[in-house]
Amino acid sequence: MATRNDRLNVRVTEAQKRLISRAAKSAHSSLSDFVLRAVCRASEQVLAEQTSFFLNEEDYIAFQEALEGPAKYNSQLNKVLKEKAPWED
Repeated sequence: MATRNDRLNVRVTEAQKRLISRAAKSAHSSLSDFVLRAVCRASEQVLAEQTSFFLNEEDYIAFQEALEGPAKYNSQLNKVLKEKAPWED
C-alpha cells in the first residue's frame, strides 16, 4: 500500500460536514477514508465517461470502416506524439 504523504484540503459548510460525517460513521469508516473512497470513485467515473462514446448506426459503420481501413499519415499528430508529456518534466 502506498504511503499517504500529500494533503488535500477542502472547505465545507457545517451541514455538509455533518452529512459526510454521518455517512462515514454509518459506513464504519473514518471521515478521511470515507471521503477519499468517495472522491476516487467519482473521479474514476468521470474519467470512464470520457473514454466511452455512443454512435448511431450510420456513424458506427463509418467509424468501423475508418478503423479497418489503412492508416493515414497525420503530420500534426506525429509532431504531438514526439513531444515530451507535461508530466515528464
